[in-house]
Amino acid sequence: MKQVFSLLLAFVFLQTQTWAIGGGPAGSVNSSTNLNGDYAGTLLPDGEDQFNGLGLFTLTLKQKGLGTGDFVYFQEGKTFNGTMTGLADPAKQTFSGLVKGQFDIIVEELNLTDQTFGDANLTVTEPGGFANGIVRAKFKAGENSVAGTGSALRLKGQAKMDISELSRKNVTDDGGTPNDPTDDVTTQQVTVTTTNTLILVVDGFQQASAAVDALTGL
Repeated sequence: MKQVFSLLLAFVFLQTQTWAIGGGPAGSVNSSTNLNGDYAGTLLPDGEDQFNGLGLFTLTLKQKGLGTGDFVYFQEGKTFNGTMTGLADPAKQTFSGLVKGQFDIIVEELNLTDQTFGDANLTVTEPGGFANGIVRAKFKAGENSVAGTGSALRLKGQAKMDISELSRKNVTDDGGTPNDPTDDVTTQQVTVTTTNTLILVVDGFQQASAAVDALTGL
């Protein structure tokens, strides 16, 4: 009986080592892989019926807390600048995140003249629209990756992003006296309207891995 139990243990140990060498079942990333590091990638429209566009992102994942990075998306002459925030799950080998950006429009340009400090140009902007969405992706072992080391990892998945624009119009309250404009009060009404919903393909890669300190866990 002891010999049979020993053989079973040896078989389990051999299978575990085989998965570790091969990157896990079906070539997936080993669950013990360190996902921390710096990533970059693209967000491209999925399908020919989508509007032409291009998105770029950078992302830094740490041992603790949320991962953060920059996000930019260009579409129809508008450039949305913003951030990406997300969380990586080593056990499930998945990434879930949010993207949030906006594009600004120039409403006024001022030229300042000062004989003491010199001339200066001042540009006044205001939000013109927003790009908000969710990102879901999986970590994959790259072609040149070494299983269990976290090198050459890739992010593959999908993003859904809503494009919205701001519209402004003046609304006048006549104060209950339509024929008397002296008590009229005019205010600006701002509305946000979703103009398009994009389905994007996420294709990212690990630029640099981050080692975990055995003492601090960071």
